[in-house]
Amino acid sequence: MAALRSAFARCCKLLGLDQDTCVALLLLLKSREAYIHLKRAIPNLFTYIDQPEVPKTTNALEAFFGHIKDQIRSHRGLAESRIDNFIKWYLFFNDEKKKK
Repeated sequence: MAALRSAFARCCKLLGLDQDTCVALLLLLKSREAYIHLKRAIPNLFTYIDQPEVPKTTNALEAFFGHIKDQIRSHRGLAESRIDNFIKWYLFFNDEKKKK
């Protein structure tokens, strides 16, 4: 943390600003980033309201990935190419179960 503070102080000095002004500038830039991020995200934030088939959260998807990770952990020692094939087959058979 001390290294970060000294780097911040050097940056302020390099810009010719005192630390209070530098902190204010940093807060302004970070809040501007957050504003731009939200402005870009707003059109997609509430898609689930107009399209009921889209889930509200990603919990189901994260749970599914958790199951895949558990399956991969139980097959330790697989080469990376075999892990890719394992995932493809796992997804294929899981999809077949849903079709029945």
